[in-house]
Amino acid sequence: MYPDEFGYWASAAKAVGYDWSEVAAMGSYYSFGYSLLLIPILKIFTGGVDAYRAAITVNMALMCAGFLLLWCSTGRLFPEISHIKRIFISGIAVFYPAWIFYMQMTLAEALLMFLFAALTYLFIRFIQRPQTGIGVLLAICLVYMYSVHMRSVGIAIAGVFTLLLWGLTDPAKKKVMLVAVGVMALAGLTVVIMKKNVLVSVFAGADAEKLATNDYTSQAWKIREILTPYGFLIFVKEIIAKIFYLGMASYGIVYWALGWCIKKTFHLIKIFAGKKKCIVEVKHWIAVFLLLSFAGEVMICSIYMHGSAKIDCLIYGRYVEFIVPVLIVIGMAVMLQSRWLFPVTLAMGSLSGLMLFLILSVIEKENMEGMRGYFVVGLSYLLDEDNFAPDSFFRNAWILGFFFMILVAGMIRASINIRNAEWLLGIIMVTEAALGLLVSARYTYKVNEVSFVDLIIAEKILENSSAETKVVYLDEGAPEFIDFQQMQLPNIPIHVIKDEAAKTEELGDYLIVCRDTKRKEDFESIYDKHIEANTFILYYHSDLAPRRNEENDEKN
Repeated sequence: MYPDEFGYWASAAKAVGYDWSEVAAMGSYYSFGYSLLLIPILKIFTGGVDAYRAAITVNMALMCAGFLLLWCSTGRLFPEISHIKRIFISGIAVFYPAWIFYMQMTLAEALLMFLFAALTYLFIRFIQRPQTGIGVLLAICLVYMYSVHMRSVGIAIAGVFTLLLWGLTDPAKKKVMLVAVGVMALAGLTVVIMKKNVLVSVFAGADAEKLATNDYTSQAWKIREILTPYGFLIFVKEIIAKIFYLGMASYGIVYWALGWCIKKTFHLIKIFAGKKKCIVEVKHWIAVFLLLSFAGEVMICSIYMHGSAKIDCLIYGRYVEFIVPVLIVIGMAVMLQSRWLFPVTLAMGSLSGLMLFLILSVIEKENMEGMRGYFVVGLSYLLDEDNFAPDSFFRNAWILGFFFMILVAGMIRASINIRNAEWLLGIIMVTEAALGLLVSARYTYKVNEVSFVDLIIAEKILENSSAETKVVYLDEGAPEFIDFQQMQLPNIPIHVIKDEAAKTEELGDYLIVCRDTKRKEDFESIYDKHIEANTFILYYHSDLAPRRNEENDEKN
């Protein structure tokens, strides 16, 4: 369990009736949209591990539903592509390694990938046949996506702009468009009210500076810096770095999708300008929406990551990867119909290589260092974090990405030229699955192994707990993974005290400290028992169990 995951569980716990506020206050604010999905899970499954596994099962179901949505969307946009090929390219989209990686944890990214697929499908349906019901669903999906993660505001802006433009170009569509926008405004107001309630009830004890980390207010200084000549130049390079990441992580397929979006958008502009006489199709509007969504999310991600000292923040993929599966089905459909498959692929691969010079120049000028692979899943396959060298890493990432670009192009060409050879597209899916599991084994499974051993802390507390049990965590500046313990103790709030404020009378029946605490001798003189796990030490009294049993006898 990653520390960020607890932020979503904390809001759900508050709604269920648990008090996890002190542990939640150690972190920053997390949007509550995903928490709404976790509330019924916490109601049904009281154990932390069972609830977590249930949430992963829901993620798997959303992944399957995402496949159906992408398959339907492809059929509506590209009806000329055969049924079997649409199945394969939709499978390639949901087997995107980052989706496999995020599906196995309770971060919001897996839900966002599903929601963007749903949003795209609803957009297609609404434009093809404007109906009030579909418009309302579209508006709710758009706002709910924003409530899941505030950095998806780029999607919301793109959606509103596309809807307004679409509705205002045809008076017959104006009424249904205004209904959708009105529902969107009402839902948006509801989200604002709910956010204020979550801040007060769940994160009220959080440090103001930490609380602002995930909010818009902390980005003002970055925007001011970007508006300077030097800052703007760096900002442009940061945008290019993220485009490089998305291109390499998707084996170049995103490049094809962006090319299609740009082409269709220019067609639409020419139609409205009277320079081109043809019927406006649903493809034109979806291209506008996807292009604006891509541009908005890349810019927002670049603003949030601007000024960071870590190299992974330069190519940061986590905030933009949720739009990739939709772009993959678009890109694959375009590649299946392209007459210039290999020349364009080679040109895109070469252009990506040129991007490396800009990326490395930013790293050198800004003295950036360090790479956290779990934030750049699509380029982490060859990453050696212990012996990280930026030049060789990016060179190898580009070579591997270029190889996959050629492999994908080759499989597509073979599936076209060889009769009944659509199954060759399955090679791409198998490759993606292998890469997704490789990254999961490197990060997620290792964290799970650590957490499994740390379960002995919560299990020991649950052996002898009662309604009056007091569990205290001593915060010595390393709060990672204490949230996992709180999740295993849903009915027992963990009280957090600072090291400098710790006094003997404040320590509870159980005291949890980090393994590297410098006060082991102090605590061993207060408690006569302790157990050690991977991350924590639990101190407690040997007579605690009999004392609790006596209390229970007196009550009976």
